[in-house]
Amino acid sequence: FVFAAQKPLPGAAYYQAKHYLEHILADLHVPYKIVPASKESPFEVGRQIFAPFEPKRSGYLLLGEAGEFGGFIGEYHAAARKGLKLPDYTAGFEIDLERLLQHRRPVNYAPILKFPATSQDVSLKVNAEVHYGDVATLVASGFVADGRLRVTVAPRDIYMSDSDASHKHITFRITLQHGERTLTTDEVNDLLDKMVQHVAATIPAERI
Repeated sequence: FVFAAQKPLPGAAYYQAKHYLEHILADLHVPYKIVPASKESPFEVGRQIFAPFEPKRSGYLLLGEAGEFGGFIGEYHAAARKGLKLPDYTAGFEIDLERLLQHRRPVNYAPILKFPATSQDVSLKVNAEVHYGDVATLVASGFVADGRLRVTVAPRDIYMSDSDASHKHITFRITLQHGERTLTTDEVNDLLDKMVQHVAATIPAERI
């Protein structure tokens, strides 16, 4: 799979491709984890498969609870884009389909909720070396375990100021929907505040 656009969209191309990859995995109910390629792989995977990708914007796809190698994802570097005649804003991924289907779980259909959803963008200031995936996992796990509450976390933007190379700002679009009522503004703010506290209890993070 390759995602390409002539004009840059909000956020890096890596996260656009990652959005589609995660959509596929979620539809198949496959447990997964994406590990940055900068970290040492426990698998006998040749570095040649990552040759077309930017080293700091590529990763391994691990499938199942045991974390079996199932593919890779990344942004293509300049030489690869030029050779394949791709625009600058390009990223892609490959999946081992046989292994993917082995880890597929039965689909549990969720009812369509009749009460309206509310969305807010939340920007977190974190240390520059913190990986987006780690922050996204903390954000998603920072909401109360309530079967009536449906939470969606999507990437929006990653920004690093020229005047502060030690930090970056990660923006998430968070959508909340309750199965029994319309959430009030105070309830939404409370849920978001608790989520930020959860993230900040694990890594240095500040909502901006």
